[in-house]
Amino acid sequence: MIITRPLNSAYINEMLMLQDVAHKNGDPFTPSSRAFYERAFMFQNFVFGLFDEEDTKLIGYCNCSVPTEKARKNLGRGIIPNDELNSVGHVNTILVDSRYRRQGYGFKLLNQVITTFKSKSEIHYIFTTLYTINTPSHNLFLKCGFHDHSIIENNGVKKNLLLMLI
Repeated sequence: MIITRPLNSAYINEMLMLQDVAHKNGDPFTPSSRAFYERAFMFQNFVFGLFDEEDTKLIGYCNCSVPTEKARKNLGRGIIPNDELNSVGHVNTILVDSRYRRQGYGFKLLNQVITTFKSKSEIHYIFTTLYTINTPSHNLFLKCGFHDHSIIENNGVKKNLLLMLI
């Protein structure tokens, strides 16, 4: 059985290796830096990992954040009232090793993330962005209860902005 559990900063190298493989495979996602992942383990951010049956190998992860009203990149800015910007959660990166895709593991991982956001009483909105060409991830988020909000441009690339109200 595949296991989902919280990660700590000791897994950054494994996360970056999964990301490198996905990038080399041409997977449509936005890679992040080591510094970005180091920040992911600070403040109100959290990361969940997906482990193989032996619980020894990281096969996927989902990095999430809870930006404040002061965060420049709070995806709720201009969409929800300013006094609710502290009620926003972000799903920043979800990545599953290509050998484990289409088996329900991304669904399991994303549902764990949603459950965690729901346990935080201050969170009422979850946002994410996806490349418009990333149909599998788009379908996964829709299946988990997200809704299309709009198409935005992020660093010169068109992305779907998805939202879940909780």
